[in-house]
Amino acid sequence: MPDHHQNRDAIIAALREELVGPSPQGAALDCSGSVRFSEPKESYGPWRVKGTGEEILQRDSPAKRYGVAVLYPINTLATDDDDTKESPTDGTAADRDDEPSNALTEDGIKNVDKVAGRVARAAKTEVDSDDLDLSPATSYRPSSIGVSFLSLLPDGSELSVEVSGGRYRRFAVAIGTQERFWWRRSHVSGSVTFTASELLAKQGMNRKPLVGDELDGLDLSVEVFSRPRVGTSALLTVCLVNRTPSTGTSASETSLFQSHFLATVTAPDVRACIQPYPTPRPPQREDGRRGVLDYEEESLALLYREMQTFAVGHGCAADWKLSTYRARANSVSAECLPQLETPSTTPDILREDGTPVRVSMARLGGLVSGTDGMVEVEEVVTRYEHWIAERRENAELLGAHREVALRHLEVCDRSAERMRDGLKYLKEDSKAAKAFQFANEAVLMQQIRSEPRVRGAQWDSRARRIKFAEPYLEPDPLDFGTDRGWWRPFQIAFFLMCLRSTGDGRADTRETVELLWFPTGGGKTEAYLGLAAFAMFMRRLGDPNDRGVSVLMRYTLRLLTAQQFQRASGLICAMEQMRKKRTSDLGETRFSIGIWVGGGSTPNNREDALRQLRALIRQDRNAENPFLLVRCPWCRAQLGPLS
Repeated sequence: MPDHHQNRDAIIAALREELVGPSPQGAALDCSGSVRFSEPKESYGPWRVKGTGEEILQRDSPAKRYGVAVLYPINTLATDDDDTKESPTDGTAADRDDEPSNALTEDGIKNVDKVAGRVARAAKTEVDSDDLDLSPATSYRPSSIGVSFLSLLPDGSELSVEVSGGRYRRFAVAIGTQERFWWRRSHVSGSVTFTASELLAKQGMNRKPLVGDELDGLDLSVEVFSRPRVGTSALLTVCLVNRTPSTGTSASETSLFQSHFLATVTAPDVRACIQPYPTPRPPQREDGRRGVLDYEEESLALLYREMQTFAVGHGCAADWKLSTYRARANSVSAECLPQLETPSTTPDILREDGTPVRVSMARLGGLVSGTDGMVEVEEVVTRYEHWIAERRENAELLGAHREVALRHLEVCDRSAERMRDGLKYLKEDSKAAKAFQFANEAVLMQQIRSEPRVRGAQWDSRARRIKFAEPYLEPDPLDFGTDRGWWRPFQIAFFLMCLRSTGDGRADTRETVELLWFPTGGGKTEAYLGLAAFAMFMRRLGDPNDRGVSVLMRYTLRLLTAQQFQRASGLICAMEQMRKKRTSDLGETRFSIGIWVGGGSTPNNREDALRQLRALIRQDRNAENPFLLVRCPWCRAQLGPLS
């Protein structure tokens, strides 16, 4: 099996090298003296500094190569063009004819022209608009990063700030008869210490120059703004500032790259000094009394009561290292490219014996003799009710969060009641029971037919017919493996909750908007496809001659629209197969599906579709495939041009 943790780490490392740097690669190059290459091919690289392994940039300046975690000289305007300050006056480095060409192809030039046209049209629209001018003419590039946190500062305690980063120096390289300028990185490090007495003496700024390696020519300082509180604690804002003057020279030589610092508070008799960051006070009410949190703020405080925040960043993100005493942190850091592994969420619920709680679609679909599957559905609802009862007992122990916890449980109670009402609806309404049964069978068949593998097709010119790599096999609704054909608890719970409001136009909850939330891959699509199938079957069972649109699906991302359209098409194919076998119940009108995304994505008429298909068959160089379906959603047959 692939190691996805290793793949993720590789992606993060590549992203960091691209945005923050450094990215040392290639062979070692001796930079202790003059660097000379007899001919251009010898210089191509990439290169690293011999002895240190540090990065060498051959073409782009550091300020152009990296855009994250850079502290520019103070008062550097955002409009300053660093490249113009770095160009050699003799022009020798500007001649790159002897280097590998990156010229665009003819097709690439056409595409660039198209983009340029769109940009020009957009620019004209912006000029004609009355929007506020947000040009960066008077804005500055970042020259500082900071982190705020609350810390105990007992007698004898110290705040130490360890800074790391990189700087780049330009050096000349002789290549044949020409002189070029490359950039050599060196590692920057330094530290500053503040005593508790310095930080508690008064409210205000404490500034100390950074002392360390490779700092000549840079004016870096660590500045701490202290706001003493009651006792021996203070709210501290620690900043790393590049106060090097912006004198018109290259910003790449006077900027700090890969900027980072770690702030640690140590005390003789205290295990950890950094406390949770104080929460903001609610705004005052109009009558002058202290305000209270609103419902959403109280809910968030309850849900995240065990996830403390120990610092906030300014111009960067803040991170921290918790102590063994988890109510405090040992240190905080400034992170310009933060990363966090979010806990995984599973849709699976296990019984006490370790077996999964799940519901068979085949049983609910009436495909298994001797059972209707309702015992499994009943178990899901009962377990949810028991879970609510357990949470209600725990709510009594939550102190200040008790009231909002009980309000949450009232919402859970309403959900459980609607699930029970869904079961009652199926027992009372035979049409709803049949539509529910049909919907389960349709979703099951859609899952069985959703294999990504394509049945390859080829045109046999001698037989003048299409031949497939494998024959079509009719799906077996009782042979679908172990990973398909099962409702997860949250899916069937959502289905039950929405049954009456979907099938009964007079239901009290008809106007309620349902939100189904779960991380990607949990099974949201099957849940709402099941409900969509139920709604369409209800209409047909009520009137076999019913026509018209029953379900609208809207997506904000084009790729997601295409992917979900393919899955919905599989459901419609399953429903249509069922209709053909049950015309007395479901009528003669076929179930169908369509998509509207505009002519820029798919053809809007058959003439355009045929024209673009012919272009694909001719293998025109500029032909694009505008067709969303590349395989039949039912039989998996290859669609599109054939070889």
